[in-house]
Amino acid sequence: SNILTKKIKKIALLTVVVLCTLFIFYNSSKTGNVSNGITCKIARKLVGIKQTIDPGPISYEVIGRVNVIIRNIAHGVEFCILAIAIQFFSNTLKRRKKNWIITIFIIISLAVSDEISQLFVDGRNFSYLDMIIDSIGGAIGIILIETISYIKRKIILYESI
Repeated sequence: SNILTKKIKKIALLTVVVLCTLFIFYNSSKTGNVSNGITCKIARKLVGIKQTIDPGPISYEVIGRVNVIIRNIAHGVEFCILAIAIQFFSNTLKRRKKNWIITIFIIISLAVSDEISQLFVDGRNFSYLDMIIDSIGGAIGIILIETISYIKRKIILYESI
């Protein structure tokens, strides 16, 4: 029963990793116009909220800057979530020490693959900045999981004293 539960947990976590990866590549498969249209809509809403608090003129330049910020945050968050999923999955495997090294390797490999795939999508391009943001997002995910695991181990150690 315990072995079955562990296998189900592994399969579920691996499924989450695959779904996160597919989500990233699905987003990257959207044309530049479609992708930009989605984030521009969000940028306009955010600027609109700001307008209700602090009325004043809105320029396309402001919406454009907010749009770039949203796109960069989205890149980082996608890869942060993916790294967390990979870390959870890799922690179910026998070798637990230094799993973060494997995770960062996978994150960087997927970031590069993601940018290469965008070379074949209309209106998209290869971006070193996006790869860096993706990798930083992944690193943040790893740091979060490793920090939580460390604190959890310390609490368990403290409670056993």
